[in-house]
Amino acid sequence: MLKVLNIFHTLLICNVRTVRPTKGHQPAVCYKISRARVQLLLPLVVILVLAFLNPWTTHRRKDQHTISLNLFTIYARLLVTVLIVVLLICDNFRQRFHLLSLLHTIPGSAFTGRTGSQFSVKKLQLVILLICNVLSISEALYKIYLSRQYSYSLGVFSGVLVEHYILLNLLLCQLLAETLSNAYATLQHSLRVRPFHAIISELTVLDGCKNHLSEVIGLKLILVILHLMFNVSFCTYDILEHVLSEKHLRDITRLSIIAVQETVMLFGLCFQFTMLDQKEAELKDALKSMQYTNLKRQSRDQKDFYDLVNLKLMMESPKITACGLFEINLQIFYNVFAAIITYIVILFQFRGFEKSP
Repeated sequence: MLKVLNIFHTLLICNVRTVRPTKGHQPAVCYKISRARVQLLLPLVVILVLAFLNPWTTHRRKDQHTISLNLFTIYARLLVTVLIVVLLICDNFRQRFHLLSLLHTIPGSAFTGRTGSQFSVKKLQLVILLICNVLSISEALYKIYLSRQYSYSLGVFSGVLVEHYILLNLLLCQLLAETLSNAYATLQHSLRVRPFHAIISELTVLDGCKNHLSEVIGLKLILVILHLMFNVSFCTYDILEHVLSEKHLRDITRLSIIAVQETVMLFGLCFQFTMLDQKEAELKDALKSMQYTNLKRQSRDQKDFYDLVNLKLMMESPKITACGLFEINLQIFYNVFAAIITYIVILFQFRGFEKSP
């Protein structure tokens, strides 16, 4: 987590990085806001310049049959992507102090726990992302070799850079959720060795961290999910349109790469937040069962305390939402795919209207 946070700072994704604690400073890890204005202005300038070098605009095709709808999908993707990136950059700058406060609040145990299934999904994401990047470069080199148009490589580079800025913001949200999930798992493993009062105190802190996390990444989650939904919709529509018209079939490779990598990233994000809720539920179930151990040795005060704790555990857990609109879990993954299918059907209906006299 700590090394990855510094990598995100270097890549201009967040404004916070880790620093070595000064002498006499208690926390083992410290955080600070660094180069906030550079982190705001430099990505804005780079993204706005590179957005208009995207291959979808620099090498647009003139299809005689469905030029209007094709151009709509091309420019809609471009405009939506640029708008989302600009909003993400501004949101990172706006939330820098809230993110700093959240990182200082998260218990140190969050950076030590590990869960096998979480690591497997994250590794799967990174492997597929690496494969997609290699395929993108190979596809670009192949097209350059065929057409001898070297400007296409700059277009591919700009498109990959813009897309990866959004995907890295997604990974930042996923990393924060994984950190809290590790904290719940580590706390559950220490139930038998730590005082019960300390466990409840840290659980209260973690519940507050969940609310804080929802405030920090709420808008970011909306923007990232909207981008993935629209991008996968447009790419899937273009793939189906090329297959049905049997034209420009070579472009299917690039579109398929984008659709696959963003589908996998969306699944990883939703899976991680589902794991966070699961780890929290497992911890609270374990705490509820503790009050039934050694009942004969419990004093009256201990029983009253356990009853109060049980009432607290029965209260609804805080949920991580996208600005209060919806909870982030695997159900969102299924809902997004349903929305993608609906949007593709609508695009094909417009395509039918264009062909009709």
